[in-house]
Amino acid sequence: MFSPDEGDAPEELASWSDWPVCPRCGQRRQARCPTCGYAADNIPLADYQELGAVSLPIVGRLGERRGEELQRASVLLMCPHCEEAFQPTFYDRCAACGHDFGEGIRVAFFGDDTLTPRVVGAAIGLLAFLLGLFAFFWLLLR
Repeated sequence: MFSPDEGDAPEELASWSDWPVCPRCGQRRQARCPTCGYAADNIPLADYQELGAVSLPIVGRLGERRGEELQRASVLLMCPHCEEAFQPTFYDRCAACGHDFGEGIRVAFFGDDTLTPRVVGAAIGLLAFLLGLFAFFWLLLR
């Protein structure tokens, strides 16, 4: 049985201090667990990290700093729902203001779809069924 004075208390997982934020509103970007699909902006760090993870900025061929991308690739987060460690993948838009980051998980919007032939066919079939049902009862009760 667990007692708090034993010293084996489970530790709270640490929070990632360099979590990417939206440049427009300052909101933290939402990360998504690839295993269960859970998404949040406060997923804790895994209690273990990749061996040999480098968090120092690396200068690329053209002199640009790629430290943030390298640090992001070496960090592991721990999903609180399925308890799987994963490298953070973020959505392509800010959840608060809709800012497009130009990279990340693209979400399909279902509200602006056009009518497909399948939807039109289903509507016509349903209308024909209802008209047939109406005609049947009209003839039956006449």
